[in-house]
Amino acid sequence: MSFNRLAALAGFIVIVLLVLNAALLGDQPTLDDSIEDVVQYIGEDQALHRLAAVLGLLDLPFYIVFIAAIVAKLRDGDREHGEAWAIAALAGAVFIGVTATIGESLNLILFLRGGEGLDDSTVRAIYDGSAVAYGSIGIAVAGVTGSVAIAAIRREFWPRWYGWLSALVAVIGVISVGGVAWTSTAGLLLGIAPFVGLLVWTLASSILLYRDEHDANGAGA
Repeated sequence: MSFNRLAALAGFIVIVLLVLNAALLGDQPTLDDSIEDVVQYIGEDQALHRLAAVLGLLDLPFYIVFIAAIVAKLRDGDREHGEAWAIAALAGAVFIGVTATIGESLNLILFLRGGEGLDDSTVRAIYDGSAVAYGSIGIAVAGVTGSVAIAAIRREFWPRWYGWLSALVAVIGVISVGGVAWTSTAGLLLGIAPFVGLLVWTLASSILLYRDEHDANGAGA
């Protein structure tokens, strides 16, 4: 199996694991909810919460393979045009991976024992730290998809709609940063928006990676 197909498969797995992660975490308290709500949430469904955190961490190796294919796609054009969008996208992807790992690790601290042995204020601080880590991912999503958008629109190595989809996800990522400071429902929606956008973008990218390989095989037949 070629690398592009492996990367496309990895992208599909990333989507499945992220959706399962979100589903298992259930209805999470917002930064606006009380300490009591957070402590109650941490103490409930501990097995499901631990599984969600583990799936979130297992997502990382598949994410790396998927991103590697995207960076390679950009790098080919960078060499021809004397640009560095592949490096910009890679930097954003590294930030996403590191920040998501921090967020999931903080979750695991709470989920492993359901917050047992920690006072309520400590539980709240760790929970908020995880939420802030995830909330800051939006700007990194913008870095990745924005770099891809500029390269895709200018070079047209994939359909033009893909470039504009990438640009839209980048804009959503930038706007979502406001969700870190807002504790209202609007802040929650802003935090979810880049997650949904990243899923859609990953799906589109994976399909195009797979199609690239399919077209290449067809041309060589």
